Amino acid sequence: MVVSTLVSAIRRRRPDAEIFGISMTPGDTESRHGIRAYPINPGMPMSRQRGEAARDEPAPSGRRRALARIPGARRLYHAATATRVAAREVPFALRSYRFLRTLDAVVVAGSGQLLDEWDPWLHPYTTFRWALLSRLARARFVYASVGTGPIRSPLSAFFFRHAVRWGSYVSIRDDYSVGILESIGLRGPFVRYPDMAYAYPGLVETSRAARRTTGEERPVVGLQVIAYKHPTLWPRGDVRLYEPYFRKMVGFARRLLEAGCTVRVFSSQVASDNVVAKELLEALGEPLAPGRLEFIGPELNDVDDLVSAIARCDVVVAARFHAALVPLALGVPVLGLAYNPKTTELFADYGLGERCLDIDEFAPEELEAAFEAVRADGVPAGVEDRVAANRAAVEAQFDELFGRPVV
Repeated sequence: MVVSTLVSAIRRRRPDAEIFGISMTPGDTESRHGIRAYPINPGMPMSRQRGEAARDEPAPSGRRRALARIPGARRLYHAATATRVAAREVPFALRSYRFLRTLDAVVVAGSGQLLDEWDPWLHPYTTFRWALLSRLARARFVYASVGTGPIRSPLSAFFFRHAVRWGSYVSIRDDYSVGILESIGLRGPFVRYPDMAYAYPGLVETSRAARRTTGEERPVVGLQVIAYKHPTLWPRGDVRLYEPYFRKMVGFARRLLEAGCTVRVFSSQVASDNVVAKELLEALGEPLAPGRLEFIGPELNDVDDLVSAIARCDVVVAARFHAALVPLALGVPVLGLAYNPKTTELFADYGLGERCLDIDEFAPEELEAAFEAVRADGVPAGVEDRVAANRAAVEAQFDELFGRPVV
């Protein structure tokens, strides 16, 4: 979503600009965004067909599940990966330096760019490498509306501390992110701007007038289930946390069906969450009412599809940050399940802290009560104005970075 927003913002302001993506899946980036792409790391595949992960992501094998439970196995796997990558690093860095010499700026696109959920030699080192190479190549390195954390490893803190210091422009999204940067030795003052997704064109163009076009009378609930702490699909997975979460979501979905709701299970992170969504449907077994339990993950080929699907819901229950931001921006009542303070802060920014529950701590009855309150109260006054203010702030940041839109 953020990448699409950024590409659109640049095109509106600099229609003559040549845009490249630096991507984990260059082929997908090229087909999805209509730009040329360069691999972000050595040895990465150059292409994946658009939507392929959403349709054909396999469930983890039994061997992978067993390996994840062996103490230290994940760390050994990542160490072996780092060793293989190191052998390719020097030639890749030289090629990347030559590539960066042709660019004016590199903009870090995403929402939680500065975190070490996996391993210091993966995302943290990657960010460090590109910041260093950009500095040597004299290309501006821009962090716009970044979210940060968690950053647990001292080595990750080292990589990120230098990578941010080498940035030519840095703006931060929320208080939690500022605190994380300060905890690793960076000092402000930090420029603050809301998440870039507020300026996504599809959010501006989609209105609640487009909802309920099917004529369906039953309440429609958009339910997002995620791979939270899944032992093989989540960094630092923990089956002791995943299984209680999954059981509670199955029970909640069952009670929604019993209450006569139509439940549309969706994902915004298709590579892993679609697997869990399918497992939830299997756990529910035969639907209590045919046609009222739907998994729409395979239908969501791009961000516009996700926005459209959320706009057609009466209430959304979401765990991922942007899956909660989208309904807020569209004026759809939303209940959050936060696994990270960034989501808690998102709701607090709107004065809706009671509409966000801790994903580890919530009890089934607490979730049901909060859901009924959100459904009854709808969208409070002031949310629309707050969304408009956030959108205007993001557009102002784009004007600062890329100039005013071309009329």
